[in-house]
Formats: sequence, C-alpha cells, structure tokens
Amino acid sequence: MLYRLVLLVLSVAILAFILRGIIKDVSTRLREEVEKRKPRRRFEAVEEPQAWMEKRGGRMIFRVSLPGVKSRDVHLRRLKESLEIKAYAGGKVYFTLLKIPSNSRVVSETLEKGFYVIEVAV
Repeated sequence: MLYRLVLLVLSVAILAFILRGIIKDVSTRLREEVEKRKPRRRFEAVEEPQAWMEKRGGRMIFRVSLPGVKSRDVHLRRLKESLEIKAYAGGKVYFTLLKIPSNSRVVSETLEKGFYVIEVAV
C-alpha cells in the first residue's frame, strides 16, 4: 500500500514538472507572437527636451517641455539614481534622463499645457 502511494506521489511530481515546462514554453511562444504582431511606431527624430529643476523644501520639482504630447504617450521609469522619460508626439520621440538621489521617490506627475511636471520627495 505504501509502495503504491509513493509511486503515485512521484508520478504526480513528475507530471507537474513536465507540465510546468510545457506551460513555460507555450507562454514564451505566445509572448513572442504578441510582440511580432504589435504595430511598430515609426519616428523621424529623437529629441532631448528642455528641462528645469527647482528645489522647494525637501522636494525637487522638474518641468520638462513636451509640446504636442498627450498624457497617454508619456512614460516615466524610475531607475536607481535617475528618472527616464520617453514621450511620443507625431513623428517625434522625446527622451531624457533626470538625475535624482537614490533614496528619493516620485510624489506626483502631471502633464500641463505642454509641460510634464514631476515632483520628487528627497
């Protein structure tokens, strides 16, 4: 009886291991297929936008000029000691890095009248 139970447990473990590999392979293939079918944007120019920074108390406030950009086309990514900004408008890509302390955090971000405003707590 114990022998059958051990064989059953081993069979289930082996089956789970095999299924995990199959699921991983299928998810990788699906991800690759989705990436192939994504429409690719074509851009004529990459531009570094003008940026200004001011300190107010324990905060850093950045204003980045992004004319013609809609809020859904702005992407902010926090890196170890900087903020990466990518924005898209028409055939143009805006890209810049803003240096910030490693222990800081983004408090708010808004797009107002062509300016992307980011508030960082230091």
